[in-house]
Amino acid sequence: MAREASRDRNCIGYKESIVNWGAIEALGDIVGTFAVVVSLVYLATQLRQVNKISKAEAEREWFQSWHEITRNLGARAEVATLVRKGLHDYESLSLDERAQFHSHVCGIFDHTDLLRRLHEKGFVSNDLYESHLLICLAFISSTGGKQWWDDVSATLPVAPWLEKARAKMSNQITPITDWVSFLGNADDV
Repeated sequence: MAREASRDRNCIGYKESIVNWGAIEALGDIVGTFAVVVSLVYLATQLRQVNKISKAEAEREWFQSWHEITRNLGARAEVATLVRKGLHDYESLSLDERAQFHSHVCGIFDHTDLLRRLHEKGFVSNDLYESHLLICLAFISSTGGKQWWDDVSATLPVAPWLEKARAKMSNQITPITDWVSFLGNADDV
């Protein structure tokens, strides 16, 4: 009888051992699930941070190259004069002057196309995108800017997109020569 009791205790101990391992296994599953959730939250936070940094870096680089373009337009008096004349009356420029004008301002529109692509991928803010878009639309709304645009827009990859934007925003566009004082008026060129 003592032997049976001993065997029963061993069986009971054995069953308790199985229950304990099952509880430990369940606890391990819970801890593992919690660790996965914490890891995913951490990963999401890191991705969000990397996206913010990428966006800031893209905007910074865009501004640097934009500054370079605009600096080149105003760095030499003859270029500034040519751009001013072209914005007021592109058709009055000689063929050589038209080619130079085109060369100088084409960078603005290539840059605009880059900004559009960065915006579509979420790398630049809506504010930057919309403000630059208005600058380009104001450019092609000036008398000479429109003449230039009509002459060359078919050759520019950005043209279909800008035409759509111009149709949507036509009531918001003021020619650039009306609000940028250093561009002067037609009498100043």
